[in-house]
Amino acid sequence: PFFIHFSLFPNIPYAFPTTRTLSRVLRLSFWYSIDLFVTYSEASKDKQKFLVILGFIFFTFEYLLYLDSYYIHLSIKNAGDDRLANKEVINIVKSLNQNYDQVWVTNKGSGYIHYLFYLKYPPSEYQKQAKLGALNEFGFGQVEGFDKFKFQRVPKYFDFSKKILYVASSGEEPLNLKPIQKTLYPDGRDAYLVFDTQTVENQCIICSLSSKPSDKDIYGDPIN
Repeated sequence: PFFIHFSLFPNIPYAFPTTRTLSRVLRLSFWYSIDLFVTYSEASKDKQKFLVILGFIFFTFEYLLYLDSYYIHLSIKNAGDDRLANKEVINIVKSLNQNYDQVWVTNKGSGYIHYLFYLKYPPSEYQKQAKLGALNEFGFGQVEGFDKFKFQRVPKYFDFSKKILYVASSGEEPLNLKPIQKTLYPDGRDAYLVFDTQTVENQCIICSLSSKPSDKDIYGDPIN
């Protein structure tokens, strides 16, 4: 039994990259923890010392690998997954939103949960105001808004008569638009751009609702 359990030991660090969901990672952590406990309890004292030394080596290696992956390579290979850009843009929104009737946030970005957290929005108020979208075939839906916040695609055609603050992912903004503020990913690419209807009106006249073709919606998609 000791050999069977011990043979799994070197595979522990490689189990977690094979899954993408947190629940599976937790299950793997649980079972491997039991396996390590059984391995250690069944070993002789000499083997227990060996396991402690080997465990320390593996722990040190994995911890260094974590530090390198998270603090060095993340900003190079997966800069778009960095969540600090969410916090930064929400702080910008927090400082500006009182000047607008509505805050329109892209649904390609951080989502409503980050706004609830960083704005410290009261759960009791959110539960009264949450606007839920249609459920998919799995029974899950998207939160489309709460209070003055709306989480949908950024439109192509804008209603200049309304005072709206927009938060767009890079590439969703009107062409050559100069935003009020923007945030960057660690690699220097644009993350989110913050602008309002007045900004669009001053820089993109053809983005007005009056310029929208009758056979298209505000996103520029054909109307069926």
